[in-house]
Formats: sequence, C-alpha cells, structure tokens
Amino acid sequence: MSMNRCLPVFGALLFLSTAVICAEGNLSDLKKSLDKAVKAAENEKIKTLASEIAKIGGEKAAELLFNVGLQVNVPDVYKTIAKELAGMTDEEALKFFERISEKNGPKDGNALIYLTDILALMKHSKAVELLSRLIAKNSDHVRLSSIQALVQLSRRESIPPLLNLLEQYEKKKDRGLVYQEALDALFDLTGEQFEVLEDWKNWWDANKNTFEPGKQDASGKTARVRKRSKDKTPEFVGKQIFSKNVIFVIDTSGTMMYVVKDDIPGLGVGDGSDAGNVSGGGHMTPEDARLAKFWTRMEMAKRELLKALAAFDAQAKINVLEFNTKVKELSKVLIPATPPNKKKASDWVKKMNFVENPGTDTLKALERAFSSDPSVTAIYFLSDGLPSKDGRKNDDPMPLLDKVEAFNRFFKIKVHTFGYDPISFAYGQENAELARANDFLKKLAAKTGGTFTLLKVTNEKPPPDFK
Repeated sequence: MSMNRCLPVFGALLFLSTAVICAEGNLSDLKKSLDKAVKAAENEKIKTLASEIAKIGGEKAAELLFNVGLQVNVPDVYKTIAKELAGMTDEEALKFFERISEKNGPKDGNALIYLTDILALMKHSKAVELLSRLIAKNSDHVRLSSIQALVQLSRRESIPPLLNLLEQYEKKKDRGLVYQEALDALFDLTGEQFEVLEDWKNWWDANKNTFEPGKQDASGKTARVRKRSKDKTPEFVGKQIFSKNVIFVIDTSGTMMYVVKDDIPGLGVGDGSDAGNVSGGGHMTPEDARLAKFWTRMEMAKRELLKALAAFDAQAKINVLEFNTKVKELSKVLIPATPPNKKKASDWVKKMNFVENPGTDTLKALERAFSSDPSVTAIYFLSDGLPSKDGRKNDDPMPLLDKVEAFNRFFKIKVHTFGYDPISFAYGQENAELARANDFLKKLAAKTGGTFTLLKVTNEKPPPDFK
C-alpha cells in the first residue's frame, strides 16, 4: 500500500491497523530516499528526511535513523540526526534505545558512544537511567562520553551515577582519568569541590531534595577554578596527566628555532618581539649562545616532554609524534612506559629538532594521532603556528576543526593544546603570529573539551651538560 493511497477503513481496530500499515509504507519510501541521499552526500536532504522519519516514531524509525547517524561522517548531519532521535520518546523508540544500552560487545563501542550523544539531548527521564547503565560499561571511552553527556543534561538526577562511579575508583591506588573526569563533572554541575567520596555523599544527602544545577546561590561557587588534584601524576607544562594512554604531538616546523627569552645580550631580534637569530651576528658570548638555544621554542618543548616521559609508571602507555610538512612517530602504536621504552622515547625526543621549512601540517598530525591507537584517551598537542600544509599560506581552520570533530566522534578524546607566550619577554610587544596561532589552539581545545596552556620563560638556567 503506497503512502498516498491508504483507503479509509471503518472500525477502531481496522483503523489502527491501517494506520500502522500506512506508517510502515511511509517509512519504507522514506528509507529509500534517505539511502539515496546518503549515497549522494546530499546533507541538507538527509536532515530533512531525518525530521520526517522522526515524526513517524516507533522502533523501526528509531533504528533506521540511528544506523544512518552511525554511518554519516559530517558533524552537522550526525548531530542533527542525534537531535531528531533525542526527540523520539515514544514507548517503542525508548525500547530501542534501551536495547542499544544493553550491548556490551567489543564492536559495540561506536553505537554506545553515539547513544550518549543522543541521550545528552533527550528531555526525558529515561536519558539519565540509560546513561547510568552506560557509565558502568567496561570501556573508558564509553564512560568518558557518558560523563560528558551527564554534564550536558545538567539535571539533579545526573549526580548519583557520578557518585557511583567515584565509588568504583575511590580505593584504587591510581584512580586515573575517569575518576578525575567524574570529579570535574561534579564540579561543573555543583560548584563544589570534595576529594573524598564520603564528603560528596554527605553533601548530596543534605542537598539532593533542593539542589538544581545552574541555580546555585550568589556565593560565586561556580566561578571558582577547580583545584589541582592531590594525586601524584606526570605533568606537561604544569598540566596534570591523568590518562594512562597518552600521545604527545609536537610541532617541529622552522619557526620552532625562535628564541622566547629575547633579552639575551647580543641576540639578533627578528621582528621586535620574537628572537629569530640565535647566533647574534657573532656578538654573543658562548654562554649567551648556550642560553639562547636553551630558550628556543624547540628546546622548551623537548624539556617539558622529557620531564613528562620520565614521570610515567609502567602501567601507562605512551607515544610521541613530531610534525612539520611530514609526520614522524616514535611508534606505530602506544608502547608501555617501561624503563627501556621510556629510554627509547627520551632518546628519540632528544634527537627531535626543527626543520628549515615553514610548513605546519596540523591536519595530518591530528589525523595520525586519532588513528594511531584506539586505546588513546588523551592528546597533548604543542605548536607555535597556524595550520599550513605548504608553509606559504595558512589553511582555513574551520574545515580542519570539523574534521577533528569527525575523527573524535567515537572517542571523545580531549585534546589539550599548548602554545607560546606571544608577549615579548624583553619589549612587552605582542607577536601577532603567535597570538593568532594561540587563538586557533584555543578553538581546537574547546572543540574537544580540552584546555589551552602557555609555555613561559622562567629563571631556569641550562645545566652544565647542555650544548
């Protein structure tokens, strides 16, 4: 029966039966149109058809849209489909979402993470119930995605599953990333900061009947900065590393030769704010030349990276990528941070150096970082320039950021970015190129929920063996 020729049938049961048949006919026709639109990458048509299918409702419509949402790789499209699915709260559609939440196989990760995207937008009590199941899955990526969804929902009911998650990690010697992300989520929702589970439970017992996220009093609690964790962790540029599966991505383009500490006597200054000539035209003493190299962007990055690598324990897994117009990697996959592997990594980092070309192929580096190992849960990305494949013109950052979102949709990895202080140490002037690069790095971090940190000059002097 076609969708345009449903004959009127009298009687309540016959009417309902006819309505079901008509709906199934509509859905079949819409599916054919949707399949064609997906194959042709007609994104606006996909979104229009998704809206029509969502209005039909029911389990089959939900399953159809869900499978298409998993398939498409354009952020605007799969987020639109997720929004349509989040509005499907009829009984049959909710049964479908519940069935997805029960999956637990090794190949189910993408479906579970996409479900968290849907539930984060759902204005129905079932959303928190299903997220409470997902947050207990034995997958860090699913747990981290569930935590993000509970924060996005911003409901009172989001608190108990986060407290239950804390309880699972509380007594572990190394509580790790999931535990800290749960604490961050509780801080975002409540403005409160407790390091001990008992204190959280006491607070919740006293406030669970009246607390509403976003409606705290005017005491300024939500404006406070989250305190540093007391857990002992490796650090990169002062940023604590809680992940046990980490990849570092370091820019080695030509501008990494520049000297950040630009008040060194005899140092040649390239543009009034950034020292680009460590030779000083022959006017620097050997000690000043040594100091200048110590404070190049390249040496600052290597110094921070070597300290981080040394602090990992053998339970962690690590990798390092360097990039300019090409990408080089320490390993094809993450490697355990055993003493031999840490020495291997440190030796590799010590040999890293800038190359005399201006290219900064940021997209290639990030694509490799996201595809290198499915167990990665944190990326630490350091650069001093805007994306530029050829080094002659800057790449448009917006398509790059969209591609990062697509790379990351089934991982939910936070990319923590690091740039250099654009204010000249000696002259107080701003380096416009560094400022623009930092603006991009801030957007990259924000796109993934990460943080941005500046590398700054300190009073540290080069050790005697520094050459």
